[in-house]
Amino acid sequence: MSEDKPEASEPDSEKDPAERMDLPTWNRSRTKKRRTKGPEDDAFQKSVRSAGRGAARRIPIVLLGTVVGIGLIVGGAFWFNQRNEEAATATRLLSKAVAAEARGQVGAPQVGPDGAVYEPPIPMFDTDEARARRVTESLEKLAAEEHGSTADITGELVRGALEMRAGDHAAAEATYRRFLAGAREDHPLHFQGREGLGLTLEAQGKLEEALQEFRLLAADKGAFYRDMALWHQGRVLEALERGDEALAVYRTYNEEYPQSDVSLAKEQVRERLLELDPEALKKPVEAVEEASGELASPADAPEGS
Repeated sequence: MSEDKPEASEPDSEKDPAERMDLPTWNRSRTKKRRTKGPEDDAFQKSVRSAGRGAARRIPIVLLGTVVGIGLIVGGAFWFNQRNEEAATATRLLSKAVAAEARGQVGAPQVGPDGAVYEPPIPMFDTDEARARRVTESLEKLAAEEHGSTADITGELVRGALEMRAGDHAAAEATYRRFLAGAREDHPLHFQGREGLGLTLEAQGKLEEALQEFRLLAADKGAFYRDMALWHQGRVLEALERGDEALAVYRTYNEEYPQSDVSLAKEQVRERLLELDPEALKKPVEAVEEASGELASPADAPEGS
């Protein structure tokens, strides 16, 4: 009895085309196109563009802080003012703008197997433009119906952040100035209006004016948000080519907010001091050692110790 021999497999070239394995294809739409070199900017244009890009990179942080802070205010205001129908209406209008910006998602609605459209618990939009339009419409309705109310004034922060993100820094400047003019000094988000104004001025190349706003934001030692204000001052002073003043600000930051502590711009200031004055990073640690007899942080110990 002869053993059955396995049949030789057919070469791939002789297989039916339908049985062949599909090979992955390259998506050529992702290939980067080389940009043509345009006319070169002069030094002033470069400095303005650099300031604009720097402010643009910080817009998401400013916007996030704005909508989160306003979200808390909206919740509190609605709870305290629920007996006052006018105040409740104003806070509801503001909450719609905040919800669209803070929680809104861009994408197609989900469709189930039965063809039913799933309604998510968050606002959904087809495009970023549609989301921005919803925010703008809500703020415009708020301004028209509740002009001058606390909710309307607070809404200027959302409007200003949107204008910054769109690159309309002149409009954002006017918006932040309206907020600061209408809001009381004890407004819980007054500092964000001051910071937003400083960033819009910086983005327009108005560095001296921006520096003045950041100095107002810094206030006195121990003030809320002073750490971020000092970092802003140092950046702008460097952009103004006033390196000695910038270094003095960074040293002040490092003394008031040692590297062993948590602060908003610790890493950024540390990076600048490592380049400009590495010894300044050791001084706060040495001061703590003298007071407590031990290192504030082993990672911050001077080399060779």
